[in-house]
Amino acid sequence: MRTPCLAAAALVLLAALPARAAVPAESPWKKIQTTSPNDYLMGFHALSATEFFVGGMLMDASGGMIPTMKPVLYWTQDGGQLMKPIVQGIGNGLMSPGITNLFFRDNRTGWAVVDDSVYYKNRAQTAWKAVKTNAKPTVVHMMDDLNGVLGTETGAILRTTDGGASWTPATVPDTTASIACLFFTNDQRGWAAGVESATEAVGGPDGGDVEQTLYGNQYLFGTSDGGKTWHTVWTQTPDTAEEPGGRQVCPMFFLPDGKTGWLASATWDQTNGRAYPAHLARTTDSGKTFRDMNVPVSVGKGLFNMDVSVSYFQVMYWVDALWGHLGGTAYVAEQGSGGGASQPPIVKNVDYVTRDGGTTWERTDLGTISIDLTGGSSIATDGRLMGGQMLSIWEGWMVGETGAIYQYQRKCVHAGSIDCGDGYECTKFADKDFRCTAMAGADGTTDRDAVTGSDSTWTGEGVSPYLDILPCEGDDCPKAGGGSGCAGGAVPVSPGAWPAATLLVLLLAATRRRGH
Repeated sequence: MRTPCLAAAALVLLAALPARAAVPAESPWKKIQTTSPNDYLMGFHALSATEFFVGGMLMDASGGMIPTMKPVLYWTQDGGQLMKPIVQGIGNGLMSPGITNLFFRDNRTGWAVVDDSVYYKNRAQTAWKAVKTNAKPTVVHMMDDLNGVLGTETGAILRTTDGGASWTPATVPDTTASIACLFFTNDQRGWAAGVESATEAVGGPDGGDVEQTLYGNQYLFGTSDGGKTWHTVWTQTPDTAEEPGGRQVCPMFFLPDGKTGWLASATWDQTNGRAYPAHLARTTDSGKTFRDMNVPVSVGKGLFNMDVSVSYFQVMYWVDALWGHLGGTAYVAEQGSGGGASQPPIVKNVDYVTRDGGTTWERTDLGTISIDLTGGSSIATDGRLMGGQMLSIWEGWMVGETGAIYQYQRKCVHAGSIDCGDGYECTKFADKDFRCTAMAGADGTTDRDAVTGSDSTWTGEGVSPYLDILPCEGDDCPKAGGGSGCAGGAVPVSPGAWPAATLLVLLLAATRRRGH
């Protein structure tokens, strides 16, 4: 196996440094902001690399036995440096549910899912207005300012033709599957994924009954008329012998051809009430059949040398049938109780990138994590993820508990540099970093055509036209000026090797300055 050239040099340098036990590899997902330690962030929508909205719920138990709960909504135009609260008009009172899903067309036109209502605003109506729905909504997608669809917990899919002022039932198959995600490749063709669920009472450790959630049949529905009518494309019955709790589903992603797509899922551990481990399946026939990609989910070692595995994937983006990027979370261990109070589990963000359609993955390596029997750990928790979005292959966000906003962006050298690849440009941000951002594509969007620059897509036949901007290894690297096997553009370093590579570059630069 050939070692990435810069990473190999960094490893030689690091071999002479003192070893540190149980230090995990640095994650490429960086915490850029914490809105409030009491925030649970669930809804997210980005308009660009610098402008996005994030919503959720503030839950503050410091005032006594009854916690304060109210929705929160923030808006930024500088990449998250300043988060402006704009929740005024959403929710009612101190015990109002939070925002669970968001969609924005621009910074004045948006929709927010809150409990049994959808709030909406537009350029003509600057204040948020609530519209109650017959079924509890879960996820909203708008094709334009007027037309959109709304998934619900009961299997119903609603549609609007007046910007959200009213919602009417679409024609859907008769199921009770809760719609977990929606995906559209254009204003007519789309998919909705969901799963049936039920609760059962089982005996708890103290002799009382404890409710457990069980997930049943998984569904993929499709539409070709903008959400007016839906049909069942695919269904899967859980193997209760292997997975008695069933599976959760989503996120999903389809290429513009509408044939090649991916659906993530996660085995549900009904006893502990958490998803674990994650799965990813691929379709090449528009969702009629799926093949499990057998993604390696182990990202480290924990207590008793047991595998630490990915719990679920939260976001994903695919340029073509070969090049994909996923972000998610890995369950590490339970935390010890502080002052008798139950603490959330230790979880870590993970990153997965494939350049060959899933045959191999560049993935997070947490290493060996020291965990004692009282719940102590060598690492702090990143917090459970509850929402997020990939805007392009290089740009993404994940959000969750404690008001954490994590961002992934590929760094570049300077404005005008070509190391971002076709369809991307090197942009200077307020924090003085240079990062790759998607250029507007042929259809005026910044997501679908970010790399191709056209409305066409590559489906995996032959050689990917994007390989020239991907990280290289050894002899695969183009020679630049007769130097080493690494070109000056894309740096052949896996995500876990970036800290070592950065250290090497800094030391070499310091050596040059000293004249050695």
